[in-house]
Amino acid sequence: MSKKTDQKFLEKQHKRISIISHLSAIAGPYDAAMLNMSVVAWANGDGYWLRLLDMDGQGDKLLIHIDSETASSRDRHHVHQYILEHGIDYAINSWSEFDDVA
Repeated sequence: MSKKTDQKFLEKQHKRISIISHLSAIAGPYDAAMLNMSVVAWANGDGYWLRLLDMDGQGDKLLIHIDSETASSRDRHHVHQYILEHGIDYAINSWSEFDDVA
């Protein structure tokens, strides 16, 4: 890899780690992740309610999904506030509804 490619890779990783860190500060430690970190998920007693998704597998299109059926209104509000403040793409609906569209 060239220095330019390495730099771009590191910037993408830094962005992903920063988002995971901020979401964990709001939601607590994440509960599950794919080996390549393309999906990171947080759960509560009702199941997974928050996911950070790498939609293109390259770190260029990150999206936060909040499950409207399992997220508490408090958690949904705090995460939504973070999303809006940082201009991150997001979806708020049930996971089954999101999964049908994505």
